[in-house]
Amino acid sequence: GGAGTALTVAVLRVFLATLVAGGFLSVSFALSLSGALASALLITWGRRWGGARLTSRGLGVAGAAAHNLGQVVAFWLLSGQRGALLYLPPLLLLAVPAGACTGIAAALLQPFVLGRLERQEVVEAHGQTLSQEGDGR
Repeated sequence: GGAGTALTVAVLRVFLATLVAGGFLSVSFALSLSGALASALLITWGRRWGGARLTSRGLGVAGAAAHNLGQVVAFWLLSGQRGALLYLPPLLLLAVPAGACTGIAAALLQPFVLGRLERQEVVEAHGQTLSQEGDGR
């Protein structure tokens, strides 16, 4: 888990989506990757340094805002058009409800996912114990 997993998932999601959709290494690939990386990095930083002060809803809003910011800045750098920055105010406003919904969904799914991961760890630990006993260790 943690930062490495979050970044890996973000990058793989962009790679797979653009490979399937036919936009690999295109401008849309660059924009998607910049948004995904900005979001994953900010959420990772928020979890590490914000602790319990940041709720899932707060992290969702921060992640959505970082995603929008990453994409707009990437477009600006690729195109050289400063006018792209004019999109930031409405996009950041829309990041609040979109990120809040994402955070609420994450909070609702978290107990299910964590419970499933804990059960998997128990099965894996039990399986290792059985295989070690069978090997005469």
